Amino acid sequence: MTNQSSQFYTSHHKEVKILKYLLIITISLCLASTVSQAGPYNGSNLLEACSAEKGEPYFDQNSAYCLGYIVASTGHLGSLGHSCHSSKNPSASLGEIKNVIIDYVENHPKTKKLDAHEVVFQALTKTYPCK
Repeated sequence: MTNQSSQFYTSHHKEVKILKYLLIITISLCLASTVSQAGPYNGSNLLEACSAEKGEPYFDQNSAYCLGYIVASTGHLGSLGHSCHSSKNPSASLGEIKNVIIDYVENHPKTKKLDAHEVVFQALTKTYPCK
């Protein structure tokens, strides 16, 4: 590799890296702005985000936030041994777990006022209890 092409590659690589970071920051800010407008994230907010349908305003942001929230929460609960969703139903998809949470909130209206992490905790521990 010549010195000139090496400099071009290094310069181009830095530009791509900067663009990746800017994209991550932009996406994070978009997601944070839609969530921060809702105030404290509770069961009602989680239900709304997880029930979003294609074609609705903010569908992409709501779906991404819902699934991200569920992934983080289920990982945390599993690491603490509070939920056995993965051992009770190892083939459960993220969509199936999302539906368990939606059904739980719809069937237990009082959970709409709880913090979202508590809703996920209750839905998973009651649906997939550890013995």
